[in-house]
Amino acid sequence: MTEPTPLDREQLQPIAVSLGQRATAGNQSSPPSFTDCPTCGARPAALDISISDDTIVIRFLRCGHVVTADRAEFYELCRAAFQPPDKEGP
Repeated sequence: MTEPTPLDREQLQPIAVSLGQRATAGNQSSPPSFTDCPTCGARPAALDISISDDTIVIRFLRCGHVVTADRAEFYELCRAAFQPPDKEGP
């Protein structure tokens, strides 16, 4: 197994967005997919996310690649992504 790949904010954003879309999708029979693995491009079956000190560790369950990111930055991106879309109109 290779060492975890650290992600910058730009690489982390699609992961946060896909988690937000899944969280706000409700009870759909087919929830939105997770974003592809930034290392190999494979579509994961699931993500295993854990916290280690000030770091988020994300394992892509299919290919097995592991990425890391700053915990505060990940939370900030997720907070924005988990906001339900504003309803338009009266």
